[in-house]
Amino acid sequence: DNQVDEFKKYKNELQKNDKVEVLVNNPYLEFWFIQHFKQTGKYFPNCANVVIELRSFDEIKDYEKTEKYYKNAKTNIYKRLKPFQMTAINNSNKLGKLDFNNIKSAKAEIYNIFAILYENK
Repeated sequence: DNQVDEFKKYKNELQKNDKVEVLVNNPYLEFWFIQHFKQTGKYFPNCANVVIELRSFDEIKDYEKTEKYYKNAKTNIYKRLKPFQMTAINNSNKLGKLDFNNIKSAKAEIYNIFAILYENK
């Protein structure tokens, strides 16, 4: 509860700055990756379960949550997920924004970055 309160405080402070957009992935970045393949609002209590789910998709069955995986040109996660990006945006949008009254609800607000990027083209 203390961590949630602290995050809420920081998020509220940052939102006062119109040059900052806080995008929340709850519970893990990998939840955003799952949205590329299916729409789900399932809350994963630990990262290991998210990774297991993520590996169930052929396109990313070798996923590892490691620096080596992210930096390896052969595993280029962005390139592998790019064809499914619109699916992820649409699926994540359906989940809405983080609700501090329901903190254990899955969210992938990272899709908003694409609206920001396209807006600034």
